[in-house]
Amino acid sequence: MCGSVLQERPGCSVLVVGGWPSRIGIYAAGVAVAMGAARVDYADTDEVRLALARRFGATALRQPIELNQQYGIVVDAAGDADVLRQAIRATEPEGIITSCTIHRGDATPLPLQEMYWKGITFRTGRPNVRSQMEPVLELCAHGFDPSLLETIVAPFEAAPDAFLDQAVSVAISRP
Repeated sequence: MCGSVLQERPGCSVLVVGGWPSRIGIYAAGVAVAMGAARVDYADTDEVRLALARRFGATALRQPIELNQQYGIVVDAAGDADVLRQAIRATEPEGIITSCTIHRGDATPLPLQEMYWKGITFRTGRPNVRSQMEPVLELCAHGFDPSLLETIVAPFEAAPDAFLDQAVSVAISRP
């Protein structure tokens, strides 16, 4: 997601708009910081997620805000069409935006004319985790610490209650 794009465009500025899936956006911001992005801003409405992004070294911006800066790389982890449009507008000419969330419904309106004139590349879809595992492990060996985001691990039988918890990261285990 953000890491592979930063390899293509080292030293870019990065904006992550967070929300849902919450941990993906926070990790994207942390990876961008660890990879030496020129600037990493994390925008969200939730104080807990903003504080977690700060722990990873990102600058936290409380949504809703008017983003006056342009970013070479933008990550949509908000799950909100209005926020996605705002993120697209914050993408600089020839910039890349990656949406790592599902936008529900048959269609999500996008400002295609604006994207066309700016030459924005839009990427979406589930990442191929296996192909990205080695670079992530290498990054962890050289400073990225995913444990800064605490994960609640619950047994399979407690899954319904665990997923209703307000924790940012929940995992279910099964023997």
